[in-house]
This record gives sequence, structure tokens and C-alpha cells, in this order.
Amino acid sequence: MPARERRSDVSAPVASIRGSDATDALPRVAADFDARLATLSWSGVVEHVFAGAAIVRSDRTEPRLALLAPGRPLLPWSVAARGPKPALGTRVALDSGRLRIGLEPDILLAGKGTILFVEHCGPAKEPPRLPPLALPAATLSVLDGLVSPARTFDERLSLHLAQGLSRLCTLLFCGEASPALLRPAVEALAGLGPGSTPSGDDALVGLAASARVLAARAGVDALGRALLAVEGNATTETSREMLEQAAQGFFPAPLVRLAEALRQGSDEAAWAGIVGGCARLGSRSGADMLAGALFPLVAGPRPAGGDRA
Repeated sequence: MPARERRSDVSAPVASIRGSDATDALPRVAADFDARLATLSWSGVVEHVFAGAAIVRSDRTEPRLALLAPGRPLLPWSVAARGPKPALGTRVALDSGRLRIGLEPDILLAGKGTILFVEHCGPAKEPPRLPPLALPAATLSVLDGLVSPARTFDERLSLHLAQGLSRLCTLLFCGEASPALLRPAVEALAGLGPGSTPSGDDALVGLAASARVLAARAGVDALGRALLAVEGNATTETSREMLEQAAQGFFPAPLVRLAEALRQGSDEAAWAGIVGGCARLGSRSGADMLAGALFPLVAGPRPAGGDRA
């Protein structure tokens, strides 16, 4: 397989991340945000601008803040708001529910925001049964990675993802899940593939989300500690923060809904919305997250308790 690739962007910059002009007469209000931001005091500077999002680096040691266009799936430490695209180097401050981006009028965070935390409730007595799903091609490529030919770069990437996920699932569901045993398997996936959040990291986040429903507490805790132990130079800074959030139980909104669907059961229409939400998370990121989340049920060693869906 080619050497692991990394780049600082995932798509070409666009003209704006706005849903309306900054000259709107009505007060600027944002109701879609990570609930933890409601009472946070935070400041930083815009370091990346992508299609539909800007990433703000903290002045201190807090995670980066993502400024999203309205309608984009919510991420940990993110807020979706209307307004003009901030330029690189723009100062951003958040204090007591008020978000200030450069010299633009303040944005008021309305309501309590969205809880992006997934409680541990595993292991499931019976593995959840999935309805027929129309999955992204990249997701299917990983789920079929152990049996499909690997000729192109994407096919070889899918094979390596499938092999890594299979090892992790064996340890989580069929073996002794200790941090010492999980760490080499996690490190084999960390930083694997291109992008600001490499495919291996995305798959790890997806698995961490579904494991909170499917795996025992000891396994979830061991996986979390292994994610926190990923070295800083093993992947990108943005991706490392994503892994840290997942280790603490915080996930993108589509994965939160996926975990809830695994816990309570959902119909085909609800699952279609979950899959669609994941597909909107970057060019391939959401597809790889979905592959990681579904791998224990579809392709990997199955969780104890019954037949695989």
C-alpha cells in the first residue's frame, strides 16, 4: 500500500459558508450547536476554510471549533450559523452564549443546543437487526474488503481498513479487551489514508460509537484509552482531536442517531436518514465512519448474544 498521505484540506475553498447575507436585518441566531458551547468561554483564530465549514484553532488547549453552514451535520465542538465566510486569520470569540466572528455582529446561541454524547449501554443482549440499507459505495467497499479484490488505491485502502477493523472487533467482542492489546490495532488504523481526518481515524470513530451499544464497559473503556494514546505525529491534529472526543463519548450527530437506532431499534426510513447524514460528512469521512460503526454487525466478529444481522 502507498505511504500514508495527509493533507491540510479536504476540498477546495468556496465563496462562503452562509445561508443569508451578513446584512440581514434580523438578529443573528444559531440554534444548532454542540450543547457544551452554551456556557463556554473560548477564543481562537480561523486556520482552515473548506466548502461549508471553517476550522478555528483555540488560543489555549481546547479543541478546535468548527463553524458550519446551516444544514451541515453537527460535529463535536461545532456551531451552524448563517453569515459570510470568515477569512483565514479572523479572530473568533465565544462567551456566555455569544459568538463573535471578526467584526461581524454577534451570533446568539439560542436554546440548549444538541447533546452529542452517547451513553454506554452495552453489551446488547441480542445484536441489533438492521433493515435493508442503501449504503455509500465507500462503506460497502470496506464491509466487503476482506473478500473483494484490491487493485486500485481505494480498494487497497478498503482492504487495510477491513483488516484493521476485523482485528479490533475480535479483541472487543471475542477476546480480552485491554488497552495494551487494543493499542497496536488502533495504531495500525490511525492516520491511514488521505485527508484532514484520514479514513482509518474515521473508521475508528464509527466503531467507538457503535461499541458503546454493542460492547461491554471494559471494552469501551479500553478502546477509549487506546484512542487517547494515539501519538501526535501518527495522524493530523484535527483528526487527533476527533479521536479524543470519541474516546470521551462525543460524536458527530449522525453517529449519535446511529447509536440510538442500534439501542432502541429504528425503521428503514429512520436508517435512511442516518445513512444520508453520514454521507454528508466530508467526501469520504462519513462513509468510513459508517463502515466502522456497522462492521461488527455486518462483516466482523459478531458481538455475543445471537446471530449477526
